[in-house]
Amino acid sequence: MNSSQNKTALWKSCIEQGIFDKVPPGMQYQVQGLFELTINQFNNEGLDIAMANQLVLKEFKLKLGKMIGQTIPQKSFEEVNEEYRGQFQAKPPEKIEFSKEKDTPIEDLEGILKLKSQQRQNEIHEFFREDQKIGGVLQEPFIEPIVETKIVDTHNQTNVSRDELQMHRRILESILEAQLRMIELLQKK
Repeated sequence: MNSSQNKTALWKSCIEQGIFDKVPPGMQYQVQGLFELTINQFNNEGLDIAMANQLVLKEFKLKLGKMIGQTIPQKSFEEVNEEYRGQFQAKPPEKIEFSKEKDTPIEDLEGILKLKSQQRQNEIHEFFREDQKIGGVLQEPFIEPIVETKIVDTHNQTNVSRDELQMHRRILESILEAQLRMIELLQKK
């Protein structure tokens, strides 16, 4: 009962149960002394260690409550065990309600795609315009025509506008020029 292992286990149990939560910091040595006295009180060879530990904890809680002027609630082993189980069990998620709003079918998909394509082309145009200001590779300003003429590729059966082809050609030319410039710079070093 008076072994350091048993005292450590009892002290840990006191911490886990929150017995020291309301103890003022200045009473640290008094609490340690009370703990030792309570253990010595139950230091009996004929008593089972598990039963003695429960009695020590119960008596220590009562004496500590009297010492600090507050009663410390007594929790049984089952209550503490149930509290731990409640903390460690995962709570099931709330049921997800899928029927709140129904999705509507997408209307005018071609218009949306044209709009997004136009926005992307504008972004590319802005990027290359900034590149020209900094001293980029493009020499002529890129003006995006609005006229849509479709070219049908008979091999792949895809519709491609002439404007898109010109835009892609200019992008590829600028990439090629940038790569050539990098090769020249690397050769100079």
